[in-house]
Amino acid sequence: MRSIAYIHIPFLHSAAHALLDPNLRGKSFAVVSKNTVIGLSPELSAAGPLPGATRRHVRQACPGAVFVDQEPDAYPRLASKVWDICYEHTPLVEPIAVDGAFADFAGCGDARAIADHIARESKGRAGLEVQIGLAENRLVAKVAVDVGMGAGQVIVVAPGSEEQFLSKLSVGSLWPLSPETIDKLIKLGINTVGQLQAVPLSTLTSQLGEVGLASHLLSRGIDRSQVRAAYPEETIECSMSFDYPVYEWRDLEQCLRVCASEIAAKLSASGSRAVSYIELELDTSSPTGAASGATVKRHYFRRPADSLQQLRRAVILAAEGRISGPVSAICVRASGLVAPATVQLSIFGPAAEAESGRRELERAVESIREKFGAKSVVTANTLVRSRRDRMLAEALL
Repeated sequence: MRSIAYIHIPFLHSAAHALLDPNLRGKSFAVVSKNTVIGLSPELSAAGPLPGATRRHVRQACPGAVFVDQEPDAYPRLASKVWDICYEHTPLVEPIAVDGAFADFAGCGDARAIADHIARESKGRAGLEVQIGLAENRLVAKVAVDVGMGAGQVIVVAPGSEEQFLSKLSVGSLWPLSPETIDKLIKLGINTVGQLQAVPLSTLTSQLGEVGLASHLLSRGIDRSQVRAAYPEETIECSMSFDYPVYEWRDLEQCLRVCASEIAAKLSASGSRAVSYIELELDTSSPTGAASGATVKRHYFRRPADSLQQLRRAVILAAEGRISGPVSAICVRASGLVAPATVQLSIFGPAAEAESGRRELERAVESIREKFGAKSVVTANTLVRSRRDRMLAEALL
């Protein structure tokens, strides 16, 4: 039996800003990205506004509300303290948002006791209230949190009660379904999960195709997707510490270039992978020699990057304007490692399976040729019409 938890940090944004500016504690404030609210303090949330509202709507609900600009780098660092606590109990931790993650407690002990412990430790060690949904699958665990009443709760959906639990909710609560599918269901007059449960599978598949089957299963609380081991995130890093603090930007820039080169070399040695973002940590000291703490800055790439030039530029951009004193140590981390878009992946899967996959392909091709003729399967280079282009294609192949 699976024991899946969804851990949500409802006031992550406001908690991060309260740590950055203690004067915000106890105040009604909203965290904004341009004109859109992305986070609320508990005090402002009690007044009614929701994330996604505009500044004007928040002022209407609470005229004295304070607005602070977002600090994107602060939220993942604070949330990681909660994910670290989860990781102490299970290796299967999968963050799906900056403030939410799944965890699989199967085989780890009493799931309810683990959830209660995570809630207590998150409050004690990270200063964060969390809300946890417990169920047999990811779908129901997250829905339990979405319909919960607030932070500090552990909501358990007992095995076998999933269908009844979902029946009174809107079809929009079936979060794995796309917004387009939800719109189609509403246009068909299906507004609640209970109404969806009553529709025959044949009708759903005739109207929605394969998505109809997924809607049918989800409406009954059936979700076989697995929790991936996605935390802690794999990183490649390079760090330097200095016996004498670095004062000059030229010297620091040279060190950053060396780190970027080392990371690029490690990327190349580890296979065809690209970086989603760079994180730079600088340990600085005051002019008197007293340590003033670490400065952390992230640079996100629009597309995963793998070239030395891109990595160097990102590291230098992350450092520019961030130096508050002599630097005693630096650490550059490359995270979010993925296969770059320019890489042609093998159709045979892992390299170890390539030979067996190739043999299977050859047998399949021979079988098709025997049945449909020798020219039923041809290589791509024979499709090139001109003799010159065919010769070039053969040379490349």
